[in-house]
Amino acid sequence: MTFRFPYEHILSLKEKEKEQAFSEYGSLVKKKDQLKEEIHGLLEEQDEQINRSNGMTSVVEMQQQSHYLNLLIKKIAQAKEVLSKIDEELRVKQEKYMEKHKDERMWNFLRDKSFDAFLQKEKKVEQDQLDELAVIRHFHQRFSH
Repeated sequence: MTFRFPYEHILSLKEKEKEQAFSEYGSLVKKKDQLKEEIHGLLEEQDEQINRSNGMTSVVEMQQQSHYLNLLIKKIAQAKEVLSKIDEELRVKQEKYMEKHKDERMWNFLRDKSFDAFLQKEKKVEQDQLDELAVIRHFHQRFSH
C-alpha cells in the first residue's frame, strides 16, 4: 500500500501561493533598485548642473539653469515619494510571503504527521500478520507431533 496525502492538492496550492508571493516580492525589490538608481542619476545630474552654474554670467542662462534645477528637484521628490510607497508595498508583500510560507509549513507538517501515522499503521498490520503466522505455526507444530 502506498501513502497518499488526502490534502495534497491543498499543499500544492499553498506552495504555488508562496512562490507567487515570493515572485511578487522579488519583482518589487527590482523595481525599488531601479528607482534608487534613477534617483542616484538625478542627484548626480543636479550636482553637475549646480557646478556648471558657477561659471555662468548670462541672466538667460541662469534662468534656464534655475528652471532645469527646479525640474530636477521635482523629479527627485516624486521619485522619493514613489520609493516610499514601494517601501510600504514591500512591507506588505513581505508579510504576505511570510503568511504563505507559514501556511505551507503547516500543511507540510500535517502531511508529515499523516505519513508517520501511515507508517505506524503499516507496521501494525505487518506485526499483526507476523503474530498470526506465529500462532498458526505454533498450532501447526503442536498438532503435527
